[in-house]
Amino acid sequence: MTQKADLIQKSLIDVSASDLEQVEIDGQRERNWHKQSKRYQTDQDIQDAFNEKRLLKVGVTTNYRPITRLLNPANNLKYPPYLKNEALKILNELAHNWRKKLTEKFSSKYNDVLLPLTFLTCSEDYRQELLKDSTKIVGKEGTHTTGYTFDIDASSYYKKDGESFASVADPRRAQKIISNNTKNLTKIGGEFMHTQQASEAYNPEVTQTLIDCAKELHKAQKINLIVEYPGTQNCCLHISVKPNSEAESER
Repeated sequence: MTQKADLIQKSLIDVSASDLEQVEIDGQRERNWHKQSKRYQTDQDIQDAFNEKRLLKVGVTTNYRPITRLLNPANNLKYPPYLKNEALKILNELAHNWRKKLTEKFSSKYNDVLLPLTFLTCSEDYRQELLKDSTKIVGKEGTHTTGYTFDIDASSYYKKDGESFASVADPRRAQKIISNNTKNLTKIGGEFMHTQQASEAYNPEVTQTLIDCAKELHKAQKINLIVEYPGTQNCCLHISVKPNSEAESER
């Protein structure tokens, strides 16, 4: 049986004290938003919320694709592929804006690329596992446990390869770490595992366009955006959405 610790992948670069400090500073808005939001304590709590239609399943669309461990139904309890309705709406809005700007810049050249969703809802139990891992950026009061927060890889993207998907990643990524993570993810994801690396060159403008679109939503106060590892081969967008206060008060 796959254990929680097995689902934690090694970061592609080290986490510094300043990284963790900046996350606490940048996370103040979402912590204020989610002071009253329900936190899921266990994986079963999350599954129950999905069964009761308080969380929605996130699948593959024309604009994004959850990573391997979020796609395998066998992992739904261990690695929940769910979000609150409000968060899913914002995810779709962001992905639509990204696609529109990408098409304006490059016409149809990148019609076959998708954004990798790397992290959705998690339990407090799992968050405690992450806190033990010094290679992870984890806030002291994480909001992934609310269902309103998701992460998108901003240093790689998927490219459709027939019926399959290949990863096009920042070339600065350490191949040894990628190889080890891929072996682990293959066990977790099974048939849902994408090929390790596409042959075509990575274009940073694809991911920079995503970052720019996310910053616009942050400025409009629709989201709280934390750019983790900015400017590196591990750049990731942590995005938290305002809660539905009425739904939270009825929980």
